[in-house]
Amino acid sequence: KREADVIAELTELDPVILATGGGAVLAPENRKRLGANGFIVYLHCPVDKQLERTHKDSNRPLINTANPRQRLQELFEQREPIYRELADLVVDTGHTSSRAVVRQILRVFEKSPS
Repeated sequence: KREADVIAELTELDPVILATGGGAVLAPENRKRLGANGFIVYLHCPVDKQLERTHKDSNRPLINTANPRQRLQELFEQREPIYRELADLVVDTGHTSSRAVVRQILRVFEKSPS
């Protein structure tokens, strides 16, 4: 409820860059608000790369399990279709530098209708 309230409030701001948690799109009302009020970028990252990036992070309760790879795969399979459906742009972040990702997003965003 709090997450939905914050998303509702922030999607009314212009301009705003909003980075949501991975599960934010699971709520239909969040998808509706995000889709209606923004340019959505899905930062796609393969499960192996996610595991590599998070394996030392103890502050990720969703993957603090006996088999983090399996849990990441389950989350990926659940969420990825939603991310793709909602996204205006999909950017592969698995093997691309942050700087290149930002350039790619800006290039496409600047060409998009307001």
